[in-house]
Amino acid sequence: MITDGPRINHLAYADDIILFTSWDNYSLKTIMRQLRKYEEVSGQKINKAKSMFLTASHAASGTISRVKRITGFQEGNFPFTYLGCPIYTGRKRISHYAEISSKIVKRIAGWQGNLLSPGGKAVIIQQVLQSQTIHILATVSPPKIMLKQLEKYFANFFLGQSEGKNKYHWGGWKNLCYPKDEEGLGFKSLTDIQSSFIIKRWWRFRTQKSLWADYLKAKYCIRVNSVARNWSSGQSQSWKELLACREIVEPHMLWKINSGTSLFIGQDLGL
Repeated sequence: MITDGPRINHLAYADDIILFTSWDNYSLKTIMRQLRKYEEVSGQKINKAKSMFLTASHAASGTISRVKRITGFQEGNFPFTYLGCPIYTGRKRISHYAEISSKIVKRIAGWQGNLLSPGGKAVIIQQVLQSQTIHILATVSPPKIMLKQLEKYFANFFLGQSEGKNKYHWGGWKNLCYPKDEEGLGFKSLTDIQSSFIIKRWWRFRTQKSLWADYLKAKYCIRVNSVARNWSSGQSQSWKELLACREIVEPHMLWKINSGTSLFIGQDLGL
């Protein structure tokens, strides 16, 4: 449990709000009373059909029934998808990201029978299919095997089919990702994109003030500076990924002390 970190009792995005609370009667009734006051003042109504509550996996059935009775909300379960991103507990699994893969397959199936030129297919891959994964890669890191599977879908779509079967791949997807002046087609490697976003998250963690950064520092870096912190079992996989990219980022960081102020200068990373 974090004792010196930021106190977070809610998170809000657009018209959604996530509340963090204990499940005792007083806390639950207080929250519901304040929500009713909000409805009276604003004239807006909370859609209980789209609202839910989440509890720890070891929560007793009696407790869950009591929360349902007081709030009127239905119990939700992990994993679920919010703003296109899977929210889950424990280790990440391919099944958590199955929805992303299925959307790509459906998109490709809709275009597969069309008479598209190789140039047209390349534009669709670059501007539609790959762009569809940018949002998810900017926030979370799917398993690498899933990224390889998506790239396989891209390659099959680009090369087309013959007699209902995928055509033979004379070159790997990696070769197609080289720039055009290096005899590639200029596609982007999803693995490289994912690595870039993880590096960017570390960059922001080290240089920008945010609730997310304060939370991580309070959880993992109270006694040891983040530059020297080692990952240990029990810590999150997201934190492990950040530490893994640290060796790439830190050599390009220069800290200059000026009148007690840390000035950050980034070099050669293009961020």
